[in-house]
This record gives sequence, structure tokens and C-alpha cells, in this order.
Amino acid sequence: MCYYFQISSLKSVNWHDLRVMGVCFKTLRLSLYEIEIMRERFGFRV
Repeated sequence: MCYYFQISSLKSVNWHDLRVMGVCFKTLRLSLYEIEIMRERFGFRV
């Protein structure tokens, strides 16, 4: 849910929600990192 919020909010960012979005950024960053690991280990294509 946070990912979709982050992606959909990129076009119209409300900078007053930076504290809330910061959590999404951290979560999204961690998820991208995990995806890269899985791609290297298992050859997944996302």
C-alpha cells in the first residue's frame, strides 16, 4: 500500500507530507535492495 502511494504521489508531491513519505522512501528502498538480491541469487526479472 505504501509503495502504490509513493509511486502515485511522485507526479504531485505534497512536500508537507515529507515525514510520512520518508517512511515510504525507506520501505521502498529496502524493497528495491531485496529485489536486487533476489535477482542476483535466483535470476528473477522484475
